[in-house]
Amino acid sequence: MLRVLKEEKKIVRKPLVIGIGGPTGSGKSTFTNMLHQQLKEYKVQIISLDQYFKRPLPKTMAPFTGKEYEDFNHPDSIDWEAVMNQIQISLQASIDILVIEGLLVLYSPEIRTFLDLKIYMDLEAEERMYRRIKRNMAMRGWTLEEIADYYLDSVRFREREFVLPTKWYSDLILNGGQFEEKALPVVTLWIKSNVQAAYKE
Repeated sequence: MLRVLKEEKKIVRKPLVIGIGGPTGSGKSTFTNMLHQQLKEYKVQIISLDQYFKRPLPKTMAPFTGKEYEDFNHPDSIDWEAVMNQIQISLQASIDILVIEGLLVLYSPEIRTFLDLKIYMDLEAEERMYRRIKRNMAMRGWTLEEIADYYLDSVRFREREFVLPTKWYSDLILNGGQFEEKALPVVTLWIKSNVQAAYKE
């Protein structure tokens, strides 16, 4: 929840912090962008973990084929120190709402301590795979075979190990294929009511 701190007659408001996690292709970025559009009257900042991948990325060895891949889906792939530094900066900024979204947002116990609302986007694996194919073919120029090999050799195992269990840390689990009609308005209303309540204190 928002907290109001009074220091030498200066009011410092902690922004409401929303965490949006879930597996790749589940709708995290889409939901985040739509939520941002619903909150235009407020000062909103978005931190995406996709901007904090380490370079070079750690490698992973496929358990069955033995093929080596860059590992985007392991916690060690994220520069957590840089993420936490940015969160600390954002908490001191003059904003109303901070949204942190990404594959492993709910995995990090440090990030979870800051979250006023924890959202997990869920979706059937087949639909997520279809979204991965469309996205990676269009944006990265990957072939269907490359996308399928990477998912079957690496991604699905990392999801089961690190991402899927994080749903149990969430306050809300949303259907990543059907959230515009009800879930988005409900979350928007909750956020607005909490921001407004903080400004009345």
